[in-house]
Amino acid sequence: AGVKSFRSLWNVLEGRSSLRDPVQISEELNTYAFHLVQGNGIYAETSEESTSKFKAKGNMKSTTKQFVLRLSKFLGLEEEHAFDLFKRYLMDEYRGSRSQLQAVISCERFGSALMVKIMDYYFEERLTVYECLKHLFIFWQDPRHPYRGEYKDFIESQFADKEEKFVKQLMLQYQSCYLQRAPTCETHGEAMTVRLSGRWAVQLLKEQSSLLEVLLLYYRDFQMPAETLVNSTRLFQAQVFGARQLNKHLFSTSVNELINYIGCLQMLIVIEGLDIDWILASMESSSIGQHHIIQSPEHCQELDQLFSGWGDLHHHGPILLSWAVLRLLTGDSLAAKISKRIGVKALQSGAIQRLLLSLHLKQFKTDSAIGLTAKSVIHILTSVNLIAFDESSLGESANLLIAVLTETLAAKHLCASFWATDVKSGLGAVLASSQARFPFQFDPFVRLLTSLSTHMTGAYKVMEYLKSLTLFSQPFNESRPGDDIDITSDEQVWQVTTPRVVCRSGMSKNDWSISFLGLFAAQMNG
Repeated sequence: AGVKSFRSLWNVLEGRSSLRDPVQISEELNTYAFHLVQGNGIYAETSEESTSKFKAKGNMKSTTKQFVLRLSKFLGLEEEHAFDLFKRYLMDEYRGSRSQLQAVISCERFGSALMVKIMDYYFEERLTVYECLKHLFIFWQDPRHPYRGEYKDFIESQFADKEEKFVKQLMLQYQSCYLQRAPTCETHGEAMTVRLSGRWAVQLLKEQSSLLEVLLLYYRDFQMPAETLVNSTRLFQAQVFGARQLNKHLFSTSVNELINYIGCLQMLIVIEGLDIDWILASMESSSIGQHHIIQSPEHCQELDQLFSGWGDLHHHGPILLSWAVLRLLTGDSLAAKISKRIGVKALQSGAIQRLLLSLHLKQFKTDSAIGLTAKSVIHILTSVNLIAFDESSLGESANLLIAVLTETLAAKHLCASFWATDVKSGLGAVLASSQARFPFQFDPFVRLLTSLSTHMTGAYKVMEYLKSLTLFSQPFNESRPGDDIDITSDEQVWQVTTPRVVCRSGMSKNDWSISFLGLFAAQMNG
């Protein structure tokens, strides 16, 4: 292991270092290549053999050696790794003199306090490696990023053709996180208090979520093999989608949101692995039956059997809904029967409500890469389902569906994508049906149009929609003095005989407005 920290690499990637030349960026990435691929798998646990070997080293001060041995036990790290971590901490964090350092590590009390600071640094390093990976996967295909070429070369050389090895390493690290028990004073020395043990347990949760974020971003760009999908799904189910945590006795209620976030990330990874967006892109071609999971009958049957027993967890619903639409659109009559059975179970599990609740998580409400990816996955799933199933077949879930769409369409790239596609099918059908029910059901149509006007192009499109309306609603007590209203032969129907401005930009009198003359109005109760 080298002495440079992941914090140093993170500063380079974020543009906070003196390294700015693309060649320097490429060299820096290659320097860290092994550590980025291995992640936190580079850290080894201490053993009798490693302890004996470290004690035999003769080129180290006795006080330093004893402190590193204490640190090794405290962190559960192999002595050489503990020593390397100690050196990195001194480079990045320590601000005292050499004599002061010797005085600190020679004192048991001060040495224990220093070990806690090094533990915090160690925790930061373990999370920063995943931040670096996420940064690379976010920007390697972004043409606006100044180092896109360097990132692309690195990703393609290290990950593109080594999916099995890289993902296997990530999954091993993930399993290690959720199967690891928090340390105690019996296992890691007297310096490991109950409070520190609790902090360690929360750190393991943070690493789980960071690893899952890396996987979600990775599979945003790369196809998940059918075998990996089956194994990942079984793993997440065994963990009850994040709810089964060995260190739960150390948690406070403040981590419940993080545990829920872990479950939602697992759910999205499985949905992304089902490659629903491939189905959407292949709807118009004859290649839809060539979906890579359907082309693997063994794994397809395994997933059929696995999903047939699901339905008792909230996170099951959206995954079952994804599998139902995949089987319906890519299979035969037998697959259609399976799809119907699983689809009913998905709605009973509250699939659409779970999607809506997921979008309300603070991590997904932002415009971060993770938040936008989550919105995209849910939006595509919703789009495909609206193509595969009639809106009326969703029953009471239809209103929740509109709530989901208003959340996802608020993302500018999804809003722009909607207006760029045929608005008469899929999501467009929902807009059309809500327009048909307007104004008697006022809220759905207005909420959809509000979401679809998040950027200038969308706002103009919405105005075109409003101009084409033949109906609108307005409380009768908002009629202005001077309005001419004639009663027709039907006493329940009135006619407005003066121009009525329904919508004005509010910017200037000369700006656009929508007005109607000769409107017929009917009284609505309730």
